[in-house]
Amino acid sequence: MEITPPPVQIQSGPARQWWTWLVFAGLAGFFIATNMVGMFAMGSEEKDPLGELKTTAPVALKQYATFLELGEMLGTDQLDSAASTTLVQTRDQFEEKVGESDEAAEWILAIDTILGNELNQDALDRLQLSDQEESVDMGDAFAGEISRPLVIEGDDVPAKVATWKVANPGVEEFPVSALGISANPVLFFGFLGWMGFVAVGGVVALALYAGLKFSGGLVAKGYQTGLTVPESDAYGGRMAIYFATFLLLSTLIAIPVFAFPDLNLDMAVMQAVLFVVLIGLIPVFSTIPLFGFKKKFGEILGDTKGIFGKLGWGFAGYMANFPLAIGVTVLVSPIAQFLPTPSHELIEQLLGSGPTSMALLFFIAAVGAPLVEEPMFRGVLFPAFQKIFRSPTTAIVLQGVIFAVIHPQGPLLWPALACIGMTAAVLTRQTGSLIPAILMHFLHNATIFGLNVVIR
Repeated sequence: MEITPPPVQIQSGPARQWWTWLVFAGLAGFFIATNMVGMFAMGSEEKDPLGELKTTAPVALKQYATFLELGEMLGTDQLDSAASTTLVQTRDQFEEKVGESDEAAEWILAIDTILGNELNQDALDRLQLSDQEESVDMGDAFAGEISRPLVIEGDDVPAKVATWKVANPGVEEFPVSALGISANPVLFFGFLGWMGFVAVGGVVALALYAGLKFSGGLVAKGYQTGLTVPESDAYGGRMAIYFATFLLLSTLIAIPVFAFPDLNLDMAVMQAVLFVVLIGLIPVFSTIPLFGFKKKFGEILGDTKGIFGKLGWGFAGYMANFPLAIGVTVLVSPIAQFLPTPSHELIEQLLGSGPTSMALLFFIAAVGAPLVEEPMFRGVLFPAFQKIFRSPTTAIVLQGVIFAVIHPQGPLLWPALACIGMTAAVLTRQTGSLIPAILMHFLHNATIFGLNVVIR
């Protein structure tokens, strides 16, 4: 009698939900495409022949005023030549454009007046022979051939200098205070000194890390290494939910600002509200149950023991990232002329911001961004990629690239942003915690924010 054995029961694990990554990729792609269309659309418009010069010139003037004020504080005129160096270079750049723009001629004459130089005759001729009445008035004012008050729209540097020239006939020395530039030499040089310290410390930190890593003296703790591939798909779904909600809330907040201009809604306030809401939702985004997989936020945050050691790692990572970001930015600078000018809405809003708006913008950049982005990109995306690609290195690089390209600064700064994302992932894997990455991200954004406040 033949006995038929029972069929072997093969137990299969949870099914893959790979489509979550398609949804995430579609939302991220839409986000990136929207940013790129905006950047290149602006670039396709009729270009201002002066381009970035009109942005860098006020910065050079602020540096000039800062050096002069420092010289007065120290009771020396030895800093005068150092003060004028950058301003002279800026003037020379305007001189290259004098044949293309009346505005370039105005800037040349303004800087000549500020520095006490003989006025450039080509720039004077350009303005006085212009078919624009406003340009002729500016030329006559700089030449000392007009005594009536100038009525010029705008509040730029050339207009201020020309107006002073008319109001002070025969006076040779231009007072920088007439430009209304707020210069704080102690803050300025203190900040530059801090950045120099961080850059040197970063080189040392990188050398120490590389030495310990290659010698085997530094073993990574690992981060969320127990994931399964299907569970990683749930992580992809959480990233998709995060992106969809971010896009929706950003749109809802922008609508009243642009649809009802009469309300004079402050964009900084609206964006701060957005980030407060996002911070509150982060535990939901990162742990929402999907496909039967649950996660606690504590597992996303990672190891919280030895807090001071983790803060030390975060500070070391902040220093190490600094020379890396500068280095890759310098490497891509030769192709800068072919790429959109880097810009960020928050930095643009800094110009002319009052103390309240500035505080809100600092909260968004230095506090909100790290608290929102680190749990999602390093807490969710990084471990999922680490499991799917079975390579921590691949996961570190790929999530860093995605982190970079979803930012609106533009392709020129993507390499530097990718460095931030990759450094944060290395810190997370090394320590098994998000705490160092959050601190590193905070310090980096706070430094960039402070730099823009000081130099603008």
